[in-house]
Amino acid sequence: MRTRRERTPGAHRSAATRVTAALTGVAMLAGLAWLATPNTARAAVTDIRINEIESSVTGGQDFIELTNKGAVPVDISGLVIKDNDDTHAYTIPDGTTIAPGGFWVVEIDTVPGGFGLGGGDSVRLFNGAELLDSHTWTAHAGVTWGRCPDGNGEFVNTLESTPGAANKCATPEGVVVINEIESQAGSPDDWIELKNIGDAPVDVAGYVLRDNSDDHTYTIPAGTGTTIAPGGYLVVDIATAAGGFGLGGADAVRFYEPGGLVLIDSHSWTSHSPTSIARCGDGIGGFTNSAAPTKGAANDCPIPSVVINEIVSNSSTLPDSIELHNAGTTDVDLSGYILKDDNDSRNVPLPAGSVIAAGGYLVFSEGSGFTFGLGNGDAARLFLPDGTTLVDGHTYPAHGVPGWARCGDMWVQPASLTLGAANDCGTSPTPTTPAPTGPTAQPWPGGDAATPLNLAFLEDSSGLDFQWDGTAGVLWAIDNGTGTLWKLTVSASGEVAFADGWQSGKRVRFIRDAADPASAGPDAEGVTFANGFVYVASERDNKDKGVNQNTILKVDPNEPGPDVVADQEWDITASLPAVSANTGIEAVEFIPDSALAGKLWDSAKAKPYDPADYPGHGDGLFFAAVEDNGTVYAFALNADGTHALVGSFTPGLGGVMALDWDAELGVLWTMCDDGCQNTGAQVSFNGTDKPGVVLLAKAAGLPVANFEGFATASGEMCVDGVRPVWWFQDGVTSGALRQGTVPCGADDPGTPPVSTPPVSTPPAGTPPVSTPPVTTPPADPNQPRPLPNTGA
Repeated sequence: MRTRRERTPGAHRSAATRVTAALTGVAMLAGLAWLATPNTARAAVTDIRINEIESSVTGGQDFIELTNKGAVPVDISGLVIKDNDDTHAYTIPDGTTIAPGGFWVVEIDTVPGGFGLGGGDSVRLFNGAELLDSHTWTAHAGVTWGRCPDGNGEFVNTLESTPGAANKCATPEGVVVINEIESQAGSPDDWIELKNIGDAPVDVAGYVLRDNSDDHTYTIPAGTGTTIAPGGYLVVDIATAAGGFGLGGADAVRFYEPGGLVLIDSHSWTSHSPTSIARCGDGIGGFTNSAAPTKGAANDCPIPSVVINEIVSNSSTLPDSIELHNAGTTDVDLSGYILKDDNDSRNVPLPAGSVIAAGGYLVFSEGSGFTFGLGNGDAARLFLPDGTTLVDGHTYPAHGVPGWARCGDMWVQPASLTLGAANDCGTSPTPTTPAPTGPTAQPWPGGDAATPLNLAFLEDSSGLDFQWDGTAGVLWAIDNGTGTLWKLTVSASGEVAFADGWQSGKRVRFIRDAADPASAGPDAEGVTFANGFVYVASERDNKDKGVNQNTILKVDPNEPGPDVVADQEWDITASLPAVSANTGIEAVEFIPDSALAGKLWDSAKAKPYDPADYPGHGDGLFFAAVEDNGTVYAFALNADGTHALVGSFTPGLGGVMALDWDAELGVLWTMCDDGCQNTGAQVSFNGTDKPGVVLLAKAAGLPVANFEGFATASGEMCVDGVRPVWWFQDGVTSGALRQGTVPCGADDPGTPPVSTPPVSTPPAGTPPVSTPPVTTPPADPNQPRPLPNTGA
């Protein structure tokens, strides 16, 4: 290669251009669509970037520089470089390798098969048909176009042409944007928040703010406090500042360079926001109504009503694809949001202009919106632009045929793919995530009735658990909206009433909220009683509903109310799949070691469960059900606050909303809500990794509704061969608790004892009744004990 000449540095970009580049940098990053494969050598190609471009207007040689931003050498032989014309294609010769951090340069207008670069042109890098990287420009650079910093940054005008060496970049620049606006009707406190999203301080003294009228002009005065540090904020109380102005219900904010001629940033709206108008994500996203005003701080961005709706991971005709659906009533700007599979390191944002209409669909595919492939057993997740706040996600167990589709509360393998339109759900889809592991659903084994009880609860009824306290029955019930816990007594005849002093319940509190009575508290979805304590399953903190946080709280119910602070907490979020905020743990149930030893499969140790392998966990395990994937997980909760995941299984339901250990039958009841027509399953542990499963239809008298709690009475409540069972319905107040019956255990005499009628002697001459011998089939270790249908 010939030595390159020095070029006179061009003028720095205007502030307006800098802002435009900064705001579109998200879109440019999203355009970096490279191939993701499991092959290490091929995967290393993803570390190759176009790094510097010269398209000389003075007759010099055009060149293209590539760099390797990875940690291993990469063979780039056979990669193809094109400009904006597909017929202009240069293939990199065999034997061409770039060392880690190294550079490779081609004078593209002088090599055989090369071409020149114009004033408005592109450079594109391909691996076969896959686009690895690209840059497009509309005019010759003053010097060269170069990434700043090398390999990762956006393309800017460099200060010096440096083929084969690190780019010469201008001093880092600050970039200030409008970040949040408050224009409350009837309020004198309208304000405008500016944020510096660049990497150098900016003094905005002399900069100009206007609304939608050129007559309303406010110049930011010089003085202390006008310099905004990188990542920092400056708030202008525009309605009360001398020379300021108010902001109307239909108005705009415009931000100009000093002199008021060069527009830097602007936003307009048509009605007052009920909170504030904010960029989401903070500093880089589109404007929307915030969850709450955050004057001078990072924006509180609401979780939009956007869900993962359809997933394609193994099509012969379509690329891997993720379809989003806006279930809300307003359009959502997803610019800067991030799609990920099960790998948290994916951080390529969605391009600017990614707007999904209310009720509409938006499809992104590998190479267009995300840069990874979807595997055989993977996840599709949508995050806010911060990359950590999950909006929605779905984990699937294997490639779907032809894909996976959301149908109500279930994920199914649809009859056909319908990307960009409503899913092909049919009239009554069969839940297929996870695939059923047991036989066809059997009739409900108990009575048909499910009678509403004359008790009033709050409207977010969720978990139930039964306890025999030695003399009487007790029901523990929990509300997820307020974290309110109730204790109810159950008489020998099955009558249920609030325990003395429990008519209003007691509110369960996080330890961190002990001194903050106003804090919203746990989203308490499940409850179980063990060893004198109540354990509550919470899938998030109700004061931060956009974040999934799966926590089990240990509560002493004997503490005086109205609030009961947890004695201990176990955060099990990291041990569960990442799911959206409202599809985490829905139920918790304690099962003693005596029922699990040698029977529960310990997947962590690949053998039947031995309690001695988990010192410090107490005398049993806690089972937690996850709504999103319908899977139940067994945890050892240790006294020191740590935990261990012992095993997991899927009962074959579209989701699991309730768990109940039935010591009388030796089975774990797992129950779904109306998303599965209120079906359930009985799971028996048999010492293998495939527990026995019997799928069950709902009781005939139970309406199809959102029943999230379920509990069976113990044998002490058995009368005439049956005992009570209860369901707890979310979304209603009166009649939320319903009662039915299930059979007693085969060897349980019940309390009180069942009376036996006297034996009558048939009259003389009556032939004796012939009783055939009973044949007992060999026991099937994979199935629970069969239950009789006791009828109504």
